Amino acid sequence: MKSILPGFSTMKVNTAIGIAALGAALVLTGAGRRYRPIGSALAGVALMVGLVTLAEYAFHWDVGIDQLWIKDIATPSTAAPGRPAEATGLMIALLGAALLCVGRPELSRPKTIAAVTASIMSWIILNGYLLFGPQVLQQVRLLSSVAVHTAVLLLLLGIGVLAADPLSRAVRMVLMPGISGIICRWLLPPAILAPPLLAWLLSREGALDLFPAQFDWSVYSTLSTLGSVWLIMVLAQRIGVIDAQRNAATELSLQLQQALNDRQTFKAVIENSSDFIGISDAQGRPLYLNPAGRQMIGLDADFPIDTLQITDCYPPELRSFVTDTILGEMQKYGRWQGETLFCHFKSRQAVPVWDTHFVIHDPATGRLLGWATITRDISEIKRARDEREAINCELGEVNRKLHRAVHARDEVLGIVAHDLRNPLNSILIAAELLKQQRAGGEGYGSDPAVAIHRAARRMNRLIEDLLDVARVEAGVFTLNQHRVPTRQVVADSVDAHSALAAAASVELRVEAADDVPDLWADRDRLLQVFENLIGNALKFTGPGGCVTVGAALGDGDVLFSVRDTGVGISAEDAPHIFDHFWQLCKGERRGAGLGLGIVKSIVEAHGGRVWMVSAPGNGATFCFTIPTTPLRQSVDPNESPASDHRLRDEGVPR
Repeated sequence: MKSILPGFSTMKVNTAIGIAALGAALVLTGAGRRYRPIGSALAGVALMVGLVTLAEYAFHWDVGIDQLWIKDIATPSTAAPGRPAEATGLMIALLGAALLCVGRPELSRPKTIAAVTASIMSWIILNGYLLFGPQVLQQVRLLSSVAVHTAVLLLLLGIGVLAADPLSRAVRMVLMPGISGIICRWLLPPAILAPPLLAWLLSREGALDLFPAQFDWSVYSTLSTLGSVWLIMVLAQRIGVIDAQRNAATELSLQLQQALNDRQTFKAVIENSSDFIGISDAQGRPLYLNPAGRQMIGLDADFPIDTLQITDCYPPELRSFVTDTILGEMQKYGRWQGETLFCHFKSRQAVPVWDTHFVIHDPATGRLLGWATITRDISEIKRARDEREAINCELGEVNRKLHRAVHARDEVLGIVAHDLRNPLNSILIAAELLKQQRAGGEGYGSDPAVAIHRAARRMNRLIEDLLDVARVEAGVFTLNQHRVPTRQVVADSVDAHSALAAAASVELRVEAADDVPDLWADRDRLLQVFENLIGNALKFTGPGGCVTVGAALGDGDVLFSVRDTGVGISAEDAPHIFDHFWQLCKGERRGAGLGLGIVKSIVEAHGGRVWMVSAPGNGATFCFTIPTTPLRQSVDPNESPASDHRLRDEGVPR
């Protein structure tokens, strides 16, 4: 194995040792940092072998390493038995130094120069053997005595050292994915191999019998040109393919960039939307929720939404509806929308929303990708709708009240016409009687003048009541307030009704405390209040009954009461007793229904309150208060602060 072919140079022992050390160092250097020191040590051994060999040739030394391991015999082509050739020692030293530089970026350039130099020397030696044979090659001193297999192994080691360091510029140029790397990978193999093979073919005697031997170099030149043209054409075709691929990649890149821009735009729209926008996978696990959605249900910006389910966004009482109805219709029809409620995670309050769910499919395959939800908070809309409905209800109630008022007006007009017609008839009859008395001097059992006076008072009272109602509704109801003795007002009111009570067989009593203070009030209006209340009490109390008028000291005011033992007032009628034109007994004409409404207006104009306590069959008690201090001279009862007209039960604070 020292010489492959007879007559060729043989491989020396130290050459084999150096090549083995270089091969092992190359393997260990690329095996990782753990084995790199061993590889560096072996590379150092190869470097020392090469340097010592060169020193022996340069200084004519013999340090004794040539025959150290195996005794070798001298040959005509060697200066010393067992010693590698000069070129072999140089190439071993260069490759050893190059391996010591692997993995060190600052020594990448020297490493490349050393490995390329050793590879070129090996390639020259192989070409010399291929073209001219060992006899011609031995005439070159520097390249002589290098075995063929030694040159092959050293060439492979040189290529291996270059490829072992990816930081090498040459390696990067060959391996890069761009056009330069493609050109190198396509052109280097034929550029390196084609000329030597063609030269070897033309140098063989009789290899080509088509041309004379002197014409071989012309053939070599022509074939080299054709090979170069072929390489250029192949390269041009390859570059065209690469250019088309690059254009396609550019177009794809533009489409990708457009898609990214659209995605950013779409994301910006979603992020800035005021609606709840959420996306979940096919199993219902949330994947994304925009900031407005987090705010709507009370989630912090860093809350992991993948820990939730769709049903967690709804109140507990609606989760079965979500599972059965919403998700069921989405699976069946692919969409559901309607009004529902969300649950705020922090406040646990229900948020009215308009909810829209739909499925997301892959447009290419139709595969279910997930679910999407777009929800709008309709709290303000619902509040406005509720307010509108409330306003409509109020308008409806106002409309009903208006119809009732019109109906009451029509009724009161009939009552007023009737009540005015009766005293007017009395006046006419009494006037006729007066006329006859004067004419015939006949006497009658009753005085017509008294009847005329009574009828006129009734007509005047009715007219005054109508005028008072008109003043109250117009907001021009006025008082003439001054200091009024309380007990005197009560006594005067009772005295004014004593005859009427006696005629009705009803007892009329007074329960006025001795310590009641004087009032600051309009005396005439106060007497009008008592007239209405006592008159009503006598009207609805049967013979043998009792009407009690009371006065007691209150909190900064005087509490008056008129209590009867009559039929009483039902709970259904009680809310209407102070309404204008309302009458307790619809089938009987006992007045125009103005008295209690006027009572309320007068009391509230004084700054007081009025209420009623009653039960059917147990009589009724009307209470009102009048302040003991001045309020004001002119009062709009519609603006009175004491306008609580509601029915009060006993025990309710007044």
